[in-house]
Amino acid sequence: MYFRCQMNIFFFIALARILRVKELRSALILVYSLTALVVSIYGIRQWIFGADALATWVDPESNMAGVTRAYSYLKNPNLLAGYLTLCLVGCLGLVAMGFVMMVLLACWLGPQLPPVWQRWSLPLLLGGSLAFVVAAVLFVPPVRDRVMSIFAMRGDSSNNFRLNVYEAVFDMIQARPIVGIGPGNDAFNLIYPLYQRPNYTALSAYSIYFETLVEGGVIAFAAFLWMLVLSFQQGWVQLVRLRQTLDAGGLWLIAALGAIAGLLVQGAFDTVWYRPQISTLWWMLLAIVASFYVDARQKTTLKALPSGDVVEEA
Repeated sequence: MYFRCQMNIFFFIALARILRVKELRSALILVYSLTALVVSIYGIRQWIFGADALATWVDPESNMAGVTRAYSYLKNPNLLAGYLTLCLVGCLGLVAMGFVMMVLLACWLGPQLPPVWQRWSLPLLLGGSLAFVVAAVLFVPPVRDRVMSIFAMRGDSSNNFRLNVYEAVFDMIQARPIVGIGPGNDAFNLIYPLYQRPNYTALSAYSIYFETLVEGGVIAFAAFLWMLVLSFQQGWVQLVRLRQTLDAGGLWLIAALGAIAGLLVQGAFDTVWYRPQISTLWWMLLAIVASFYVDARQKTTLKALPSGDVVEEA
């Protein structure tokens, strides 16, 4: 576990520096996009033509029992959703990602629009998106069933399982609220059986936020929140800077911030992003945001340049 944490930190630091070169940043994003395209096509094929379920992903008594949960090459539908930061039949992460990207795109394009559109573009965009989501819930049966299963609470076996795990997790947090039980699955597997509800074994807290509180207590959770605040704050600052020169790199930044938001929402009810496929993507997204950072010396240079000049990032 400690080795994996060290590797993740090294991966983030190295990538944040390497991706300051625009060509390398674009090349990495292109490689990921092409890989995700292949994974997506195979997942869509499974959704259309069917695929054998590798586990009991859905409550057999629910309306979703007959819906194919595509898993592509990753062998797990939730893992696939995190890897692609989307899902074929409805996902809260997709909604969060779309919302953040639309807001940022509206802010990015705003100054280029006529005054009237500057005022109304964001409300119209968000209103239209909300109408689209509501229409999908009302008129698309798979989406409607998926949404209803979320609010079924203990009436859905998946929800009921998580609620029982959460009850045990809350007891674990209350027992060691400051520093937690220690990081990693080994620590969780040792302590969780002491608090678990009968017949509800689990390998994790099924929430990245609860998992952080369990493993590291309020100290680790505060550090985690500070990292998120700093990432979004720095992303916004750099987006405003790039907008002044219409640097196309701002679009990569918007995509990265949107994907981060999607993973954070999906992670509220699952911990698949602790797996290498998702954790690598998570640290890559943070590195993309960090790669746009401009230090004090570069800021001084930018201010000294004549209006209209553009500096290539080193």
